[in-house]
Order: sequence, then C-alpha cells, then structure tokens
Amino acid sequence: MRKKSVQNDFTHECLRLNYFNFILRGIIEVNKRKCFNCSVTQTKRWYNLLKVHNLCKLCGDYRQKFGRFRSNKLWVRATKRNTQHRTCFICGITKTSHWYRDSMSENDLCYKCYLKQYRTRTKTTKHLKNN
Repeated sequence: MRKKSVQNDFTHECLRLNYFNFILRGIIEVNKRKCFNCSVTQTKRWYNLLKVHNLCKLCGDYRQKFGRFRSNKLWVRATKRNTQHRTCFICGITKTSHWYRDSMSENDLCYKCYLKQYRTRTKTTKHLKNN
C-alpha cells in the first residue's frame, strides 16, 4: 500500500512540474522581444527604447543616425525562395554541390557555370585595367 502512494505522489509531482513548465513557456513566449517600429522578432542586436519597448538592429541604427524611426518603405522583408525545383539557367542541370545567383539577371547558376562566368568576368576586368 505504501509503495502505491509513493508512486502516486511521484506522478502527481511530475504532472505539477509539467504544468509549471507549460505556464513558464507561455510567459516566455509572451515576453519575446518584438521591434516597436517594424515588428521583427529575430535580430542579432536589440536596442532599448524607453523601458518596455525594443528596437531591432536596423531600426536602432537608423534612429541613432537620423533621430527618427524608419519609414514603412524601408521595411524590406526577406521572402523564402523555392529551392526544390532549381535548374541552372545556362546548362539546365538540376543537381550540383553549390548553387549561385547571377548578379545581372538574378537567375540560378550551377557551380561550373558560375566558375565560367567568374573567370570570364575577371579576365575582362584585367584586360580593361591593362588598357
């Protein structure tokens, strides 16, 4: 009889601890930092604005430099690109060790085509510098 009561007390204590962990996680989620200006939640550095508000790195740097908040036009959000169906713009290959973006046309390039373009670009710049 004593063994069952100890086991019940143990399970009850575990349930209680799990409940408190659940409550704490909720409190931590609510207290996540959020930029007062642009609503960003992830950044490498935070600036304090008053006591309860935070600014992300970009908004904080802008405020220090210009003395005002960044406008909505400067709030550029990065969008995820579809990387499942990539094909090289030049040769059409679908599998390679590294993918690159062409700086002029913003198309995907495989490793070999990127190296070819890089070599030709460096040769032409050297040729232009010599003349």
